[in-house]
Amino acid sequence: MGDAPGSSEWRRAARRVTVPTFALLLGLAAGSCAGGGTRDRGRSGSSGELHGFWHQAAAGENLELLSRRFHVPLADLVELNALDPRDPWPVGRPLFIPGRRPDDRRSRVSVGQAPPPRNRLPIRLVWPVPSGRLSSPFGPRAGRPHEGIDIRAPEGSPVVAAAAGTVVYAGSGVRGYGHLVLVRHANGVVTVYAHNRRNLVKEGDAVTQGQPIAEVGRSGRSDGFHLHFEVREGETPRDPLIDLRAPP
Repeated sequence: MGDAPGSSEWRRAARRVTVPTFALLLGLAAGSCAGGGTRDRGRSGSSGELHGFWHQAAAGENLELLSRRFHVPLADLVELNALDPRDPWPVGRPLFIPGRRPDDRRSRVSVGQAPPPRNRLPIRLVWPVPSGRLSSPFGPRAGRPHEGIDIRAPEGSPVVAAAAGTVVYAGSGVRGYGHLVLVRHANGVVTVYAHNRRNLVKEGDAVTQGQPIAEVGRSGRSDGFHLHFEVREGETPRDPLIDLRAPP
């Protein structure tokens, strides 16, 4: 279990990294991939799956407006999308809305389905665990946001940088993520590598594409040996499979 926000490591991180990077760390803490208790809303049938649809946040909208439009409690929108009402409105970010879209009953999707495809990134990403296989996709899971993908592999398997960049965080100060590495790339893209057995890099290191940066583990809240991998444009998570393809 990582330290809670406000711990000494978080305070050190705030001094070491840029303001956008620290904001990203706070966002990770709010949307931890780890399992845990959450309110049981928007579920359908005996399977307990959460049903809903994706809505792309637009300029001029806000949480209160969406809550009224889709008849969803504001607290649910905040919880399921790891939002902070004090933050700027995330224009362009896909938001998960539980329930049915009022004007389109066919729009319902189940947990684990990704938001509508977006344009590919301007950089090329390689599969971050060469020996690993996809075990969990992007999208809400068990009633909680899952803002990346899980790649299962044997303990100690190499985790490599998906693209060249600079390490902006390496530590265990984000609750649930265990040993964690963040790499910033060109065009404001950040990749996230979590649950590592150990990190092989430190803040400030320049890394090349395919360079080992960690080892697969199960640190933090994890139900087995795997890498939790995220791709973010600034602070906004996107489905890594838009830009990655699993190895043959």
